[in-house]
Parts: sequence; C-alpha cells; structure tokens
Amino acid sequence: MKSSIYLLFLLCSLHVVGQTTHQITVKVNQGPDCPALTSIDTQEAFQVYPNPVSDVLYLESNTHSGSASLLNLNGKVLRKTSLHHGSAAIDVKALAPGIYILRFIDNSRLRQVKVRVK
Repeated sequence: MKSSIYLLFLLCSLHVVGQTTHQITVKVNQGPDCPALTSIDTQEAFQVYPNPVSDVLYLESNTHSGSASLLNLNGKVLRKTSLHHGSAAIDVKALAPGIYILRFIDNSRLRQVKVRVK
C-alpha cells in the first residue's frame, strides 16, 4: 500500500513540473495483499507558455471553453480572461516581475500553474 501511495504522489507531482499540465487517472485493483496498478491514463489538459513570460502569456486547452485568472501570491485576481476556441492570451507587460498563479477552470475542473513574470 505504501508503494502505491508513493506512485500516486509521484504521478500527481508531474503536473507541477514544466509548462504543460496533465490530467492523470490511475486505476487500482485491490487484491488480498495490496492494490495493483492496472492502468495509467494521461491526457494533456492545457499548455501555458512562455514561462517565464515578459509580454503575453498564452494558454491552449483541449477544451473549447473555460476561464483563466492570474493571481498574485496573496490571492488577488489581477487579470481574467475566457478561452475562445481553446486558446487565450493574458497581457502581463504592466505586472511587476515575480511569481504569480494562473488558475484555469473548465468543465468544473480547477488547475493552477505557477508563472514567473520577468
């Protein structure tokens, strides 16, 4: 059971690293001794680029609708946009250099990505 929890943590950590976030579904069959991993399904959910960014941050999603907000580390919404045909752009030129959080919501799913503004 401990190794399964570690594997799940490792798989869920993949979406934090890099610029692409993945939706990860792990199916586990429970047996008498321990659960057994039966399949892993990764589906690219959305891309955020460039990161770090200095002018315009672009979003692309395999869903055609959704909303994105750029927040400071205190949780204040600084920019907000909607996806049109699976893409959106957020102008960050006026923002101070630093770390921000991009919050993306589609089909009742919430994803967050750390964004560095140069």
